[in-house]
Amino acid sequence: AISNLMLWYETSLEKSFLKSEAEDGTEINTWFDINTQSPTKFNATKHNGTTTYSENVFNKVIPGVYFNSGSSLEFDSNGLSGTSFTIFIVEKKESTHSGDNYILGGVTDSASNSLNISYDSDTSINAGIHSQTVNFASGAGFSPIIHSVILSKKSGLKYWENGGVTPEASNDAATTLFDSDGTPVRIGNFLNNTTANSYTGHVAEIIIFTRALRKEERQEIEGYLGQKYKITIS
Repeated sequence: AISNLMLWYETSLEKSFLKSEAEDGTEINTWFDINTQSPTKFNATKHNGTTTYSENVFNKVIPGVYFNSGSSLEFDSNGLSGTSFTIFIVEKKESTHSGDNYILGGVTDSASNSLNISYDSDTSINAGIHSQTVNFASGAGFSPIIHSVILSKKSGLKYWENGGVTPEASNDAATTLFDSDGTPVRIGNFLNNTTANSYTGHVAEIIIFTRALRKEERQEIEGYLGQKYKITIS
């Protein structure tokens, strides 16, 4: 019911994957966008490596999409071009390496304008636009996390870990929006798709809106995600 929903990936519905790919350890070639607000679908498709379906990862019941050592999916970035946005991600990292570990990365060939939601070496989170990210020293370890990222033309960039009222990090000056030249957004890596920039872990849900949600809307979605994945809202 919340407007301006661009895409919605999740793992628990039959329509999220092909039946033949919704089996433990099976390679995923398409993660379907289940957004019912628009006939335009931003399905995420295989780009590199082997991304697999894993049963009973979240709350011992909900499956996860497993990314490992350079595997990645990608989707069309055009819907994100030149706009405010709100992004929710539910994920559980399994290991980290030195450098950037991109959960979401890319949008343009210019790194300074690219979408960046990543772990920096271990547990520190970078979130936002590559040249204007906020940084938060996460304490969640290897537990499931809800990441909420809002970029507003009026109020800048804000990041919440596991919801709540006050953002963990913010950058009021971060109002420069990225452009898009048709390049994709990668899930599990950055545009250059190297092992050095890869994410290792399970992703359960990605929800993207093409506007900055109001506080009540953000908290409503975080409440839904917290209940679904048994994650305590901070």
